[in-house]
Amino acid sequence: MNDRELLELAAKAAGYCVNPNGRTDGAFVVLSNDEGDFIWNPLTDDGDALRLGVRVRAFGHADFVRQLGAARFAQQEQDDTAAYRTAIVRVAAEIGKAMP
Repeated sequence: MNDRELLELAAKAAGYCVNPNGRTDGAFVVLSNDEGDFIWNPLTDDGDALRLGVRVRAFGHADFVRQLGAARFAQQEQDDTAAYRTAIVRVAAEIGKAMP
């Protein structure tokens, strides 16, 4: 699954509606009923990732620790925040994939 697919599924899990014409530099313009359009990319933005994790309850998800370990291994660098962002998005994408 590529980043775009991960982000679309994660957005679905969070209850966001993605504007397919609003992509900018890999980020998504997400439609929100109460906030209007905004740029959203939890793979690169700590705040977006934290809000996503809270919305989908990723931190209590049984798969979170496994995803975090896999992200840390794949990163092969010292950037723990990137590993956490990736794990949150992967867990949210799995939740989104399971939704009708």
